[in-house]
Amino acid sequence: MALYGLKISPLLWYKELTNTLAKFGLELVPGTNYLFTDRRLIVFFYVDDIAVLFTKKDLLRLKEFKAKLLHRYKIRALGDLQWFLGIRISQNQASRKLWLYQDSYIKKIAN
Repeated sequence: MALYGLKISPLLWYKELTNTLAKFGLELVPGTNYLFTDRRLIVFFYVDDIAVLFTKKDLLRLKEFKAKLLHRYKIRALGDLQWFLGIRISQNQASRKLWLYQDSYIKKIAN
C-alpha cells in the first residue's frame, strides 16, 4: 500500500479496492471502471467514496458485504446516500422515486 498523497497512491488504491471487490464476489460491469455487481448488489466508487445499491430482499447480502469491507479497511459507514461527488440525492422509498440535485454546483457556477 502506498502513502497517502503520493502520485501513485490513487492507482494503487484502485487496484487494491477492485481486487477486494472481486474477492467478495463482485464483477466489474463491462465498459466501466468503477461499477461492480453480483446481481444482488451494485457497488460504485470514486477514490474513497463508495456507494452500494440493493433491494430490500438483499439486505442480508448488504450486511455481509458491509461487514467484510469494514473488517478489511478502516472506513466509516455513513448511512443512506445523501451526497455523491457533489450531487445531492433525495429519495422517497414509498413512491420508489429518486431525485438527483446539482444545486450546489449551480450556486458555485453562479457565484
